[in-house]
Amino acid sequence: MGLIRPNYLKNICEEIYRLYPDRVSKDFQLNKILVDEVTDVASKSIRNKIAGYLVVLKGKEGRLILAPKKQRKARNKKERLKLKKQTGNWIG
Repeated sequence: MGLIRPNYLKNICEEIYRLYPDRVSKDFQLNKILVDEVTDVASKSIRNKIAGYLVVLKGKEGRLILAPKKQRKARNKKERLKLKKQTGNWIG
């Protein structure tokens, strides 16, 4: 899988990361077990993609800002600049 991930995958991973920050680890195998426990994903490939992205999120932990959906949906530069002025956060 390339660097571009679908939004549904990111949303699931961010939700798991918010709810279980202490259980998410940099170990892919442990994250697979966590995904099995907390979701009802039937597909192995989707489970593995979620577990892999959780590894990426855990690696970015110190510099990670999980943006609200309103900011993620800002499509053009003008909207992003407007949101930056309102919130003080830059979402590229």
